[in-house]
Amino acid sequence: WAARSDGIFRYNPKTGGTKRFYFDPNRKNSIPQKEVYAVYEDKGGKIWFATENYLGQITDTENGLFQSVSYNSGPSFSEQVRPVIFQDVNKQIWLGTKSGLLRLNEDGSTFKVFDNQPERTTTLSNNLIKSICADPLYPERYLWIGTSGGLNRLDTKEGTFVNYLEADG
Repeated sequence: WAARSDGIFRYNPKTGGTKRFYFDPNRKNSIPQKEVYAVYEDKGGKIWFATENYLGQITDTENGLFQSVSYNSGPSFSEQVRPVIFQDVNKQIWLGTKSGLLRLNEDGSTFKVFDNQPERTTTLSNNLIKSICADPLYPERYLWIGTSGGLNRLDTKEGTFVNYLEADG
């Protein structure tokens, strides 16, 4: 699977062929926007994708059917900033954006938003998310979030962050 500026491509290693999935404004269940910035295969084999304003899932790879939910990403993405998709060991889907960290709620249509709130020290140090990974020792409890303003450890049970900034060494 590959994300590109003109859709999603699936490569078939057995045949050497590719299949392109693209935005079609006349199809209700197509990719919701032209440019796809990230594609991710979760632990159950589902394919997720992110565009500038949507997180989606491919529901039928043969017919190119998609299901997506919109999110507010703020100003347009630049070439250097792309959304990040991650699934934790609890099977939660996370989306890192330039406007904060989003966790897809169980209803599959809304998000829990985690963002920088300067008056609170237990929030993200910066909203521009560059990476997400599980803690190697306690993956069921902690995620590490790389931002343009430091490294953050999220306690997924409490919903709080510990910030590690450049000044911390």
